Amino acid sequence: MSTRPVFASHLQPWLSRIPTYIAPRSMGRISCTVGLTLQAEGCSPALGARCWIELNSGRHIEAEVVGFSGETIHLMPLDKVDGLSPGARVIPLALRGSVPVGAGMLGRVINGRGQPIDGRGPLQASTYYPLQGQTLNPLERKPIRQPLDVGVRSINGLLTVGRGQ
Repeated sequence: MSTRPVFASHLQPWLSRIPTYIAPRSMGRISCTVGLTLQAEGCSPALGARCWIELNSGRHIEAEVVGFSGETIHLMPLDKVDGLSPGARVIPLALRGSVPVGAGMLGRVINGRGQPIDGRGPLQASTYYPLQGQTLNPLERKPIRQPLDVGVRSINGLLTVGRGQ
């Protein structure tokens, strides 16, 4: 009897969280910075994709593709860019942005990237949800018919909030 399928099933939740390289030939280089935005050439990841940028210190920072112009992609770094130099390697990742969800998130304090900042250890998430969700057609939503009591009389009286709003 093989233990491989059992072992692989235990690793499956973690495999989706491991950044994987798209292809070595799609590696690019930082060409310039404009304000907080980094510009890179030599690779063409899709809008919203994540990239690693190698710094001189040997560490990596993560960045998100926020735009492009011709052959140049615009990246927004998600970490401090101390040690960034011209020509730093940009490595596109196959991993798309996702956030942990589940009962293990209750009472936890996380940053904008879904990482815990409350000092209580790693998150115990039951699943991960993609940041790029489906768009909803506003015309298919049910109309708002019932007011929602928010517990503040001035808001209830002057700025009514509807259930489902």
